[in-house]
Amino acid sequence: MFKSHSPIEDAIMYFTQIVNDISVRQQAERMCANRPAIADKLMQIYESSLKLERAIDEKLSGLIMRSSRYDHFFIIELCGKEDELPIATVAKLLLGHSAALDDDTEGLDSLCASRKALPRPQKIRLFLDGISNMKKIISFMDGIDIDTLSDDGFLNFLSTLPIPTSLIRKLTELYVNYESSIDELAELLRPATAIIEENEALYGDAIQRLETIFAGIGDLPGYMRGRFNCDVPIADTYSVRFSAIDPNSICMRDSMAFGAVELTIGIGIHDITEQLYGSYDSRRISGCFKALSDETRIDMLQCVCSRPVCGLELGDIFSMPPSTVSYHINKLVMSGFVQNTVKNGKVYYQPNFEKIDEFIELFRRFLKTPYIPRNKD
Repeated sequence: MFKSHSPIEDAIMYFTQIVNDISVRQQAERMCANRPAIADKLMQIYESSLKLERAIDEKLSGLIMRSSRYDHFFIIELCGKEDELPIATVAKLLLGHSAALDDDTEGLDSLCASRKALPRPQKIRLFLDGISNMKKIISFMDGIDIDTLSDDGFLNFLSTLPIPTSLIRKLTELYVNYESSIDELAELLRPATAIIEENEALYGDAIQRLETIFAGIGDLPGYMRGRFNCDVPIADTYSVRFSAIDPNSICMRDSMAFGAVELTIGIGIHDITEQLYGSYDSRRISGCFKALSDETRIDMLQCVCSRPVCGLELGDIFSMPPSTVSYHINKLVMSGFVQNTVKNGKVYYQPNFEKIDEFIELFRRFLKTPYIPRNKD
């Protein structure tokens, strides 16, 4: 699992936010307005990203931010209906991180040289990767032999895609003018990338903290689901990048063309979720303790943890009728601590150690979180 921070990625995000009329300041103010009880805590979490955004704003104030070239590279293009995912911005497509291409590439000039040197099959995969998330496109990709596809063949393929004509023209233009587009984009990104690198002191500690956290994660999908209620597909390769300029986001891209899942995680998301969902955690913990509030259920859970046990056996072991066994074991099943399976016509109960460990970790983390009064609604 690759983990890092990329000033280039954050520069791309900065301009994307500018062109789409979004800013860290607006996000922070909106979040604080909706959560007045914890507004001070939230603003502290946003502080390093706000300072970074302000540093870039001040040094780039002389640039013409509404140039058509900014629109061309940084506006997110929607393809098809609103319920379909957007294409990556042009900037993300050309110079954004790709799990299969630049794990060891550092610096804007090195990245540009690496992208320009891509052989045709990888270049084509790069373009497909920018649009392969869309449902309509996947079926069109099945019959393509990328390794033997010519430039003209790929351009012909683009012309057949069920996406807006304007977008086909843009993709065609990018492919035909691939190297010059990379050069032009690099020059737009260069000043912001340098400023982000110069201000590493603002966000460096937060990045290191996240790197330490993710270094100890063996099951990334399980962690993301339990920690953020975010479903991450099972994949051979995971790429995790941290963003200092988009602190409260989790962006995921299932990179089909390269068989990888790419995640971009904001540097404030851990602390923000602690503040927003602390009361939710307390309700989950309370519900689990209610399931364990009976001595019989605790003994029954310990029994089930030793080996799979059917309902009749539990009745014999605890000297209770089936109705009482069902009452207690169903409480444990509903809490997630126990799961059941049917074998030879009998229902067997066995422990769900993943949920048990998740509860223990949730409770441990909850106790270490500083208490603040929270809205329980």
